[in-house]
Amino acid sequence: MSDTPHPLEEIASALGDKAPNSIKEVVKVLNELIVKLVEATTEIKTRNTQPSLLKQRCKR
Repeated sequence: MSDTPHPLEEIASALGDKAPNSIKEVVKVLNELIVKLVEATTEIKTRNTQPSLLKQRCKR
């Protein structure tokens, strides 16, 4: 492994005492964004499959 610090470690050292809470907050926000992205992607996939189902029904 290299001796270069991980980018989050660099940020933590730059922020000093506030680092643990700041990083926790960033991780929390990123997790919320990931959840929203997954929900939006699922909704888009659902919307995209519904019209094709309607087309199949109309062809019958």
